Amino acid sequence: MSRSAATVPADQFAVGFFHLLSEQPDRPEEDAARSAERSVGLAIETGATLFPGQPALARAFVKRFIALVEILDSPELAPWRSADPWASGTIRLHPALVAAAAEVKLNDNGKFPRKKLRARTEALAVDQYADWRWETPD
Repeated sequence: MSRSAATVPADQFAVGFFHLLSEQPDRPEEDAARSAERSVGLAIETGATLFPGQPALARAFVKRFIALVEILDSPELAPWRSADPWASGTIRLHPALVAAAAEVKLNDNGKFPRKKLRARTEALAVDQYADWRWETPD
């Protein structure tokens, strides 16, 4: 993979990203390789649906989806994720993180440079999501 992964519109990335996360069945008996293969297949289908006739954007979506999923559990992203109080075992992501993932350039290995992703997430949180708060059960 290379840095040539285009940026994708943040709103479309968010729709596709959360759609894919919701489509991931919980199959503890499935091995990691099969699960990853299925996830990539779903990502390719979603990219093609979101960006019909735009293969570069579809590929960029897939690369960004995979790169973000790979680091969701990292300590650097802890401030930008939260346990979902309504759905046990699931997480919520701050919209600034998803928006940053749509635009921060991937490195030559197809990964997000974590410091750049975090810095962009922090900037977007201040600039565009200053009033945003996690929803909580009443």
